[in-house]
Amino acid sequence: MTERDSPDSPWIQAGRLTFMALYAVTVLAALAWAFSNVRQIDPQNRAVVLHFGALDRIQNAGLLLAWPQPFEQVVLLPAADRVIERRVENLLRSDAAIQADRVASFATPLSDALAGSGYLLTGDAGVVQLDVRVFYKVTQPYAFVLQGDHVLPALDRLVTRSAVALTARATWTRSWLRAPS
Repeated sequence: MTERDSPDSPWIQAGRLTFMALYAVTVLAALAWAFSNVRQIDPQNRAVVLHFGALDRIQNAGLLLAWPQPFEQVVLLPAADRVIERRVENLLRSDAAIQADRVASFATPLSDALAGSGYLLTGDAGVVQLDVRVFYKVTQPYAFVLQGDHVLPALDRLVTRSAVALTARATWTRSWLRAPS
């Protein structure tokens, strides 16, 4: 038996230490994965737990015990009593139009493509600019999670359509601007 094959060989000891280190790292990674979905749900939130992609349960504020991914997925939502504010950006003047306004002059006028950005035409041919904020609550968490990425764009389209319909129907007169006699 050579010195290289003996149990006290430096190569055997180095291999043993490397194996133990890799084993410890693997055990720590497995524990971190096993407890990855154990979390605290804040009072302003609630969680929807999906078990293999199917809706399983709703967890309000407190400690959430869930299996790690891919077994269970946790989606955080606002609490039932929380009102969320959303600014509708579709009705605002675009950044390109604001930048073009800054550099526009009589020599280089604003292009027609950007001229109407952020303005709505009223029923009596007036022009208005709206800054709309919508306030909403999530009352059906399962439906909100199922629709996911489509909810907020649909809300923006609904508000934009309502604003266009409202301003097209409205007749704004200059009498609103006069002082009462």
